[in-house]
Amino acid sequence: YEKKEPIIITSYCPHYLCAVYDVKFLEDSKGIYGNSQDYHIVRKGFRTDFPRATAFLARYTMTSEKVSKMLQWMETEKIKPEAAAERFMQQNPQLVWFWIGDLIDGVEKPASVQ
Repeated sequence: YEKKEPIIITSYCPHYLCAVYDVKFLEDSKGIYGNSQDYHIVRKGFRTDFPRATAFLARYTMTSEKVSKMLQWMETEKIKPEAAAERFMQQNPQLVWFWIGDLIDGVEKPASVQ
């Protein structure tokens, strides 16, 4: 990497290396690695029994880049996942407000959302 020459490895994101290096993905023209999949598991009546959880899950998004950044903090700074999550929330108050701001008490509304 220091020689600025390409390095080819098998990996995935999110991963802390994706936050450290300028990772590029090659096309998997033969479909060897398959596609990512989303799984949705909910029981009947969940929406009515847990409306706040339903609202949160409908709003929740997390990019691979954001997860990789938190993994980088944990790997390079040797911090616990809880500390990485706390830092993430401090650095992304608008996103946290979007997720849960009107669902629980005690979440301060960011000035940029006012």
